[in-house]
Amino acid sequence: MDRLTVLAVRPVYRLISWTGWKNDNDKLPSDISVSDIDIPLEGRSLKAQLFEPQDKDTARNNALLVYFHGGGMCCGGADTTHYKCMQVYASKLKCTVIGVNYRLAPECPCPGGVNDCIDSAKWVKENMASSFASNGKMVVGGDSAGGLTSIATSCAIPEHLSGTILFYPNTCYDDGTFESWRVHAKGHALTADMVNMFLRNHLGMPAKDFEEKSDSELVSKAFPLRTPESIVKGMAPSFLVTCEYDILQDEQLAMKKKMEQAEVKVEHHHYSAEHGFMCTEGRNANFEDCLGKLSEWYEKL
Repeated sequence: MDRLTVLAVRPVYRLISWTGWKNDNDKLPSDISVSDIDIPLEGRSLKAQLFEPQDKDTARNNALLVYFHGGGMCCGGADTTHYKCMQVYASKLKCTVIGVNYRLAPECPCPGGVNDCIDSAKWVKENMASSFASNGKMVVGGDSAGGLTSIATSCAIPEHLSGTILFYPNTCYDDGTFESWRVHAKGHALTADMVNMFLRNHLGMPAKDFEEKSDSELVSKAFPLRTPESIVKGMAPSFLVTCEYDILQDEQLAMKKKMEQAEVKVEHHHYSAEHGFMCTEGRNANFEDCLGKLSEWYEKL
């Protein structure tokens, strides 16, 4: 039943995201070129979108951004408004952006999609000098589940990264310690039923069972909050965004605390907003404010 639910949710997810941006199509930047690329990895090849400033000299002055979309590890990609968001990010940050279409669950359960993100970032870094405009630095980032894979990537290849962008990331599950799971379980953009459905599809079993049956490396890829502090310590400086009406808020704040305890530099911004506002609501006031703060942070890398 969960698998059928995910298949039904995917078109709804696309519809909701496109509806949120329907009045902002005329606000898409005209200075960005968009093309499709393939990322060849061991045993598979992934599709990705390349967003490049038409002024290549501008892009050569800034870090390249590898972006991982959200969607519970089960939805999202080039057919949602992440496509539009990445155009805006490329224009505002004046950088090359590569949006990775990692494999989705349940067809590809954990850790498949997470490994796709880690390996894609490695591939981009290896080919950056010859194929993509940048100043030699690379940042990974993403929203929701894409924040999860960004943390996993930052922990896996810290030597390759100069920054990590985390828009309201998934970091754990309802283990009974997060009050936001009680307060915001229903009536919001992201509900407890939705998160648990995504988790079951991504993990192939209830989250608690997965944690109990898996080794520490696999658990860290599913739940970044469980990553040992010794590994978190290597993460690149991070830009973290949390939302007031987000069921995941407390686990995100727990991740922030863990990162700061591990001496990772975290710039944190909190918005009176719903989970998903940076990709599903269009260019509203919160979006523009966050984008401005992100641009200031990005310039300092």
